[in-house]
Amino acid sequence: MGLAGFYPGRLVDLAYVQRFTPLMEQRLQQAGARLAVVLNQALPESGSVLP
Repeated sequence: MGLAGFYPGRLVDLAYVQRFTPLMEQRLQQAGARLAVVLNQALPESGSVLP
């Protein structure tokens, strides 16, 4: 399995994907939690919806 074009001249093989998928999922969850904190701090608590 390769992701052609992701890194020009490189392919990501299935073993790499299987090895690092748990880490990638963990990092995405952490990034989502950090983004939620930033958005909660930046947006008003009134519950109003932006146009």
